Amino acid sequence: MGRDQSFETGRGHLLLINQDNAELATLAEGLGRHHRLQCIADIERLSAQLNSEPPDLIVLDAGWWQRHAAAFEDDLGQLQAARLPVLMFGAASSEQLNTWIAQGAREHLQCGIPLTLALRRIASQLDLDFCREQLRSRSTQDPLTGLANRAHLDEFLTATFLQAKRRNESIALIMFEIDRLKPYNEAYGYAAGDDVLVLVGRTLSALRRRPLDLFARYGGDQFACVLPNTDIEGARTVADMLKADVAALAIEHRHSDLARHITISLGVVAIEPAPPSQPRELLDAALQALEDAKTNRPLC
Repeated sequence: MGRDQSFETGRGHLLLINQDNAELATLAEGLGRHHRLQCIADIERLSAQLNSEPPDLIVLDAGWWQRHAAAFEDDLGQLQAARLPVLMFGAASSEQLNTWIAQGAREHLQCGIPLTLALRRIASQLDLDFCREQLRSRSTQDPLTGLANRAHLDEFLTATFLQAKRRNESIALIMFEIDRLKPYNEAYGYAAGDDVLVLVGRTLSALRRRPLDLFARYGGDQFACVLPNTDIEGARTVADMLKADVAALAIEHRHSDLARHITISLGVVAIEPAPPSQPRELLDAALQALEDAKTNRPLC
């Protein structure tokens, strides 16, 4: 989640989902004077909004959610997978609050709350989420490349796979490996090899167009790209761009029998999960596709 200097004063980018709550609309006017605020009328537009520009905090009309929760339960799960905090606004019983917390909501504002207090609570939540994100990144990021690490990849892939299964959507996974990194390390030194990993990681990060995609270091010289709601053609397009961008780095590798520069091999798969399929099957298929690509790559 992006953070900037505004977080030093508890300011941020808020997305408000409100259909017909007049009190929340009034609160939104006040919020808009202190935060960058976007409003949508229904949660059905949520995926498009998240893919275009993810907010720092989502404010959701609790009354509307109570009436439509069954139909949009997966959407709250999508927010959890993306680690986007949700604040509920409106009257609620203790039982409802417990349900929302279990579903991933971070904060609740009652009807009638003064604007000054609401602003303070929201600012505190933004600052808390920033600190939480900093701590989380230490345990979920690969320290060398800054990409997600294997633990985060496993968690995200499971959540995204199960969501795709519930929604009858396609999910794609790209696994790729830096070719001949071992002889590169032996010839140029392990520090130079680490530099290659960092450069490839940056190249991968630069390709990220949608906030709900996840790019990770799988381990050693292997990387992974999880692409929710993406078919095989879309995944192959991303793979082709990645392969071309890595080649464009033109990192000399005189000890490779594949090219005179650093290259990568990729395995690309996409499926529409159906019971009883499991996330591990997608990962295994992508790893097998990678092995097939390595076996069939031409020598120079």
